[in-house]
Amino acid sequence: MHPDQAVQFIAVRDVGRNFAAVFGSSDRYAGRTMEIAGDALTGKAVAEHLPQAAGRAISCSRLPTTVLAREGVPQQAAAVGAQPHATTRFGSKLRNHRGAMVGPLTC
Repeated sequence: MHPDQAVQFIAVRDVGRNFAAVFGSSDRYAGRTMEIAGDALTGKAVAEHLPQAAGRAISCSRLPTTVLAREGVPQQAAAVGAQPHATTRFGSKLRNHRGAMVGPLTC
């Protein structure tokens, strides 16, 4: 992730909520393609959120461009559209799961 490039993130819980909404109202969503994502954050923003949430210093390094291209990350992030439910904010997710942040984190 380039420090100035925005990427959209999504919480697993949000995936589940959207899945339930779609399958609970299949007539409403039949035949539609839906892509969901949460906050669009730059690498700099992520690097600011992580240490605050973990309460300790965290260093981040960029994935090689070849890895990103191979995985199609920039194209996937650009294609994200509307979702049936609001998504969890990145900072909220980190604050809510601070206790799970044990051991080294890499990004």
